[in-house]
Amino acid sequence: MNPIKHLPNFITSLNLLCGCLAILSLAIGNPLDAAYLVIAAVCHIRFL
Repeated sequence: MNPIKHLPNFITSLNLLCGCLAILSLAIGNPLDAAYLVIAAVCHIRFL
């Protein structure tokens, strides 16, 4: 199994996780945490 083959899927999954956690953070009233998660998702996109 070649781990490089799965790297784009892993990064996409991290983006999905960051987005979901950002929405949950906004729902419970933590906009700063949500902003950090969105910034983390943008950084993950840069690696693609």
